[in-house]
Amino acid sequence: MTYAVCGIVSGHVQGVGFRYHVKQAVESTQLVGHALNLPDRTVEVLLIGDQAEVESVQKTALEGSRYARVESIDWQTVEVVSTEGFRIG
Repeated sequence: MTYAVCGIVSGHVQGVGFRYHVKQAVESTQLVGHALNLPDRTVEVLLIGDQAEVESVQKTALEGSRYARVESIDWQTVEVVSTEGFRIG
């Protein structure tokens, strides 16, 4: 069953490898989505795929990258949208 969540990540998460950290976690899965820097210095993470894989990557995102400091992630379940691959931006 396809499952989709979108999360806004707050903290020190831009310019510290956070998006690449999430991308690496996704590479061992069948998930698609994105990790995008937002103008307010947060990062939006969209994960679409198997619920167990989504939940695993959510945990990895909360841990953050080596230099990131994740303060919070506001996850929302969203309707599945059509997308291909995983992109960062």
